[in-house]
Amino acid sequence: MAEAARVDTEVLVRTASLLALLPPESKPKPIAPNAWLARCQFHDDRSPSMRVALTPRGWGYFCYGCGAKGNVIRYVQETRRLSFLDACRALSGGNVPRQCNDLKPSTRGELPRAKNGERARISATYDYFDETGVLLYQVVRLEPKSFRQRQPRPEGGWRWDMQGVRRVLYRLPELLAAPVERTVLVVEGEKDADALARMGRVATTNVSGAGKWRPEYGEALRGRKVCILPDNDEPGHKHAEQVRDALVGVAGSVEIRPLPGLPPHGDVSDWLAARRAA
Repeated sequence: MAEAARVDTEVLVRTASLLALLPPESKPKPIAPNAWLARCQFHDDRSPSMRVALTPRGWGYFCYGCGAKGNVIRYVQETRRLSFLDACRALSGGNVPRQCNDLKPSTRGELPRAKNGERARISATYDYFDETGVLLYQVVRLEPKSFRQRQPRPEGGWRWDMQGVRRVLYRLPELLAAPVERTVLVVEGEKDADALARMGRVATTNVSGAGKWRPEYGEALRGRKVCILPDNDEPGHKHAEQVRDALVGVAGSVEIRPLPGLPPHGDVSDWLAARRAA
């Protein structure tokens, strides 16, 4: 039997139209250039809640109702109950993903080691998605305590670096879905953003913590009301000022609001814990 031709999965994600794969009952309607809103296939969706879009990275989807998300390959995997390889074959006429053929076991990426040489243990992960819900990268908290970033490989597994990855704000799809009149809370750390989100607030942060704000993050906050909640230490206050200065003239309004009674080196999670204990 002749060997199957190989297809680049990055090209496949950009060229295999997800819109063409939607069933008629999804009734997609255009909401922006290269973006549609459709009825979700992953829950009983009586009003369209799944965003389908073609971005520079390719076709992706994100459901504001049930949270389903991924790229066009993932969509085929989930809707047709196929493996990654079979989904690629279905989208490319039987071709095999190039990355899967060329992947060496040693390149799949193992957990980093701690300073003492022992294998680190993952204690928490924080996903960063693009506008359509495609996973771009993940922040990983390790024990002994440290933080690393990794990006998903198209064929599965992880690559422990951020090479070539577009940086975005944490909880970006939820931020973009929130009404523009709601205040966005900018904090220092994914744990803090998640804690506020569980309380019904719109919250976000940036990867790598204090001092790592990028000018391009401001686009997601353009015209919005922004409130920065700094950690109570020198790096935290400097970071808050950096974010404020970057958002002046971009956000509709921006303010720094130190949390009352926050102890030195405390953060939002500490403040919330103290309130619950009071």
